[in-house]
Amino acid sequence: CSSAVVRCAGGVHLVGDVPFEPATAFGRTWWSADCRRLYWHAGDRGDRHVRLFRMDAATGKVECLLEERSDTHVQTHPIRYHAPNVLELSSGDIVWWSQRDDWGHAYLRAADGTLRQLTRGPWLVRETLAVDERRRELIFTASGREPGLDPYLRQIYRVGLDDGQISRLTDDELDHEVTVSPAGTYLLDVASGLDRPAVSRVLDTSGEVVADLETADADDLYAAGWRPPERFCVKAADGTTDIYGVLYPPHDLDPAAGYPVLDNFYPGPQVKAAPVRFPQSGEFVPTGEAAAMAALGFVTVVIDGRGTPYRSKSFQEHQRRDPRRTAFIDDHVAAIEQLAATRPWMDLDRVGAFGTSGGGYASARAMLHRPDFYKAAVSTAGDHDDLVYQPAWGEKYFGLPAETDYRARSNAALAERLEGRLLLIHGELDDNVLPAQTLRFAEALIRADRDFDLLLVPNADHTMVVHGAYTTRRRWDYLVRHLMGAEPPAYRITPFPLDFGALADLLGG
Repeated sequence: CSSAVVRCAGGVHLVGDVPFEPATAFGRTWWSADCRRLYWHAGDRGDRHVRLFRMDAATGKVECLLEERSDTHVQTHPIRYHAPNVLELSSGDIVWWSQRDDWGHAYLRAADGTLRQLTRGPWLVRETLAVDERRRELIFTASGREPGLDPYLRQIYRVGLDDGQISRLTDDELDHEVTVSPAGTYLLDVASGLDRPAVSRVLDTSGEVVADLETADADDLYAAGWRPPERFCVKAADGTTDIYGVLYPPHDLDPAAGYPVLDNFYPGPQVKAAPVRFPQSGEFVPTGEAAAMAALGFVTVVIDGRGTPYRSKSFQEHQRRDPRRTAFIDDHVAAIEQLAATRPWMDLDRVGAFGTSGGGYASARAMLHRPDFYKAAVSTAGDHDDLVYQPAWGEKYFGLPAETDYRARSNAALAERLEGRLLLIHGELDDNVLPAQTLRFAEALIRADRDFDLLLVPNADHTMVVHGAYTTRRRWDYLVRHLMGAEPPAYRITPFPLDFGALADLLGG
């Protein structure tokens, strides 16, 4: 680790440790509304000690406003790569988000340095949106607070900064993605559900509808044969913990027939996998190909097992406590078996897996950990060994190298267990998960004398946009051959037209 230095009119200031990521990454540095104060937060190696700093732009004076410590890791937002949940009031008070009681909640740091919890309970504050200073209320989204409501659906709330009274501003079973106006007086609410196209409207901070904007039209999508997935809740492998996911039945389902099952993996721990919103309505999930697999005739499932976000801190840290990082696979197997118990058209003798990045790791690991259950998989851009992946990610969620057996967590350690059919795909220019990850795993498979297939894609990066149509066809055909036992017809997928300007905006280029 090195120390960050700020140079300003008041001189040179030492402001704290900056390990593998600068404080400017992921929105962790920002100016006050009047541009007189600079805020940032920085963490130590592993993010076990995180501090919020403030600098007076005129004098250069730096002060530490808040500190968070944890034996495991500290987050300042439910999602890893997101700006911190921090808001400044004109009084100098700070709204701060913390998991210090195991659930992510809002706290108020007064100008005198005292810290008071604003929200509490076994539910999650998702976004601290704005402060209505006239009414002394914080506007925020949260999930899991309402009994009987899917715990992943965001609703909009307000809480009094003085009395702690909470009011719910939305009353439905939809997910609300909210953008705040620059002045903090209006909310752009885009509400959606798995079977509900997006509805956009403007609200004021009391929840009143100011303007109805637009309702998305999905008629063409339905006409193409798409159907919304089924949301489910089952028990994890421990038989106690509720876990959630979605199931895409094959098109033109015949309940008397049997269909192979595909597990579209993404294990987290930094982002969830299963959607709760209508396609293209604003939600990012790393499992966007599940619906296409259902169109091919597979039963496709996407599962958020233990170790994923948007629940409690201890729920997310389950993978940290798993020395071989295999318990999340047991959760997937348990979930699929429970689903099949009431859906006899799911053929559990033909179960496969696929995924990209963390999902590439997970789909390969499923083949290695449960070769009795998973018979074929396609692993794309897999981070097969987190010891040689980004340390700011692995060390945050799994632990420092001196205290964590990363070797046991690597796929190379289980290479000799491969029995089914495995296709490894990696882009030559992947600068997120380097191609060496897949090649190192491939060498372990060779040393174990295991048969597998390998496709290195020239000029493709981690997004696999370049030659994406080709790699998609290869993935589809591999799973059709080895789970359906059928030879795909001769066909070619039309490449998606690339708008490099839009792509650069999407990727922050």
